[in-house]
Amino acid sequence: MQQARAELSASTKARSSTIVDGVIPPQISGTPTTLRAQLEPVIQDSGAIEIMVQDMLTDHTARTRSREIIADVLGSIAI
Repeated sequence: MQQARAELSASTKARSSTIVDGVIPPQISGTPTTLRAQLEPVIQDSGAIEIMVQDMLTDHTARTRSREIIADVLGSIAI
């Protein structure tokens, strides 16, 4: 539980995630610019044509906005 609390703390969630040496963190977060910077190399290197998104947002408005941001970012990446 202590590790989960550390990984999911408010300060951790507020920071943009980073992919280091090809290791994808448990969550990917950030601004549209940082999301693209993280996702584009993964998609290009893996040849992925599909990305699965899982969230724990219970607020419909927040979930919709989050998915809109992700869709915009993914739409800007050439596959």
